Amino acid sequence: MQVKCRLVGSPAARSRRTVVGVAEWIQGSFSTPDGLWRVEAIRERNRFWYRLWHVDRIYQDRLVIGTVEYFLGQNGVDWADLVED
Repeated sequence: MQVKCRLVGSPAARSRRTVVGVAEWIQGSFSTPDGLWRVEAIRERNRFWYRLWHVDRIYQDRLVIGTVEYFLGQNGVDWADLVED
């Protein structure tokens, strides 16, 4: 589970983190057979979006499905080639 955090207070207090957002839930994920690309479906309260990973880094975040398909296509990946994790 991921939460958004920020540092607050005096320099002594800045070593503590305070939660300022809500948790994100991964609803499902798909990846290429070689594991180079992964798409995660994310939900946060009543919001829903996609996160696109390349190898071990976030490539783009908070995307709609059409944008995910566009980025994958630009990198030679067909949506139909993805398999559910």
